[in-house]
Amino acid sequence: NEMKKGLSETEAKEYALEIINNIPNIISNGKLSKDDLGRLKIEFKNQRVGLNDSWKGETLNNRWVITSYEVNQSRDGLIESPLAPNYKGKDTNPLNLDNPNPTTKKLNKE
Repeated sequence: NEMKKGLSETEAKEYALEIINNIPNIISNGKLSKDDLGRLKIEFKNQRVGLNDSWKGETLNNRWVITSYEVNQSRDGLIESPLAPNYKGKDTNPLNLDNPNPTTKKLNKE
């Protein structure tokens, strides 16, 4: 499978432009909702536009951070970029929730 080898620079640019050019269509035709962190998202078919009015913890006045990507359900509902390496099952996976976080303290029942 060529996709597992990664995209060429030309293919990556074409893919990025396709996603960017489809943002108005997603916004016009998609369903608006909020995620569990309060961020706005608009979904249409298999694409999502995320909107956030803050960056690195600071509120942006009259500015928005806009992110757009395809939703891939092939990894147990996780969102995967075709440009990112597949880390599922490896220790480097930031979404590896199979084991408890060793850096947190246990909750006390009150």
